[in-house]
Amino acid sequence: PFTFALPPGARGHHPSFRPDTSRAGPKYSTRPGRRLVGSVRLSIMLCSLALPERYLSLLSRKGFETRGEIAETDPSDLAKELSIPNEVALKIWKTAKYGDDTNKKDTGLKTLTSARSDVSALQMLRKKSQQRPIFSLCAELDMMLGSGIQMGEVTEFCGVPGVGKTQLGTQLACTVQIPKLLGGTEGKAVYIDTEGSFMPRRAMQIAKGVCEHLVAIASARNESKLLLAAKSITPEQILKNIFCFRAYDHNEQLLCVENLTKFLKENSQVKLVVLDSVAFHFRHGFSDNYKIRNSKLKRMETILQSIARENEMAVVLMNQVTTRLSTMSTDLVPALGPTWAHACTNRIMLGWKGNTRIATLVKSPSNAEKTIEYEVVGVGIRDVGYDEKS
Repeated sequence: PFTFALPPGARGHHPSFRPDTSRAGPKYSTRPGRRLVGSVRLSIMLCSLALPERYLSLLSRKGFETRGEIAETDPSDLAKELSIPNEVALKIWKTAKYGDDTNKKDTGLKTLTSARSDVSALQMLRKKSQQRPIFSLCAELDMMLGSGIQMGEVTEFCGVPGVGKTQLGTQLACTVQIPKLLGGTEGKAVYIDTEGSFMPRRAMQIAKGVCEHLVAIASARNESKLLLAAKSITPEQILKNIFCFRAYDHNEQLLCVENLTKFLKENSQVKLVVLDSVAFHFRHGFSDNYKIRNSKLKRMETILQSIARENEMAVVLMNQVTTRLSTMSTDLVPALGPTWAHACTNRIMLGWKGNTRIATLVKSPSNAEKTIEYEVVGVGIRDVGYDEKS
């Protein structure tokens, strides 16, 4: 139903996306979204900067591809990275941050004076209490998280393949649509798929399970209004309200995240963003240039936190795990390193205990560390012992 405006020829899930090779020649590359300057391929987003071509080429060779990456880099670090004088690096930084108005200066005073200061802690508490969490339909998991996935926060699930991360993300994209009359948030969802693991058929099975669950709950309450609300939502309607985007590399992933702000303004009913997974494209392809990788991750972290806070919605990240070796033991830890841990408000580790799946809350500002058991069944994620026939 909607596709972000990727660079010409960029790959996406929409059938109209095709590599644009019509302009191939001495000045252009057949690689999507690139232009040749000399022998250096430049990102179209870099070409929009009002800088001499020698600096554009230098930035491209060092791995910078967007204005945001330059703006997120300290001018002194930029000077060292490019081996240029500090004053030149400062001008490049200002051009990336402020565009043509390079005389504009931000000392932090403007940001401070324009910040809202008329909200008290009590008002924040009352506002938080009025926000409805997103149910997972796994009672133990919801209780561990304080009634469900909280609005205004970034929640990360980390785990090995096959533990149910994608199915949990798909289920949350369905349950966020539960009507308010039934205690839900009645919103829509954005699903950013970086691994190609989102399966529409599985989503339909989970959506049917959500609808059946709502009808069963409403029937048990024996209230006509509740039953009418439960029957008003269909599996087809649930899938229609999940906006899916496919990112094939780390640039497309970052572009999707950057365009979320505009998309959410046009689709204010969206109450959940699922990024599955956050680490897939960032674990390979950077060689030893971890400074560029960390710059991209930092920008993505900032945008996701801002989206959750300013839109009062939930952001759910699925993350992979990696092995940490020590002299005493070998442990599985979340991918992307300890710095990325600051990106999320809540972090849950998914794993195995024998043949049983377990979820452990390892980071939360408001809930105690706890471990619960869950299982994956035909209708999605449920508590251990769930009977699909009942």
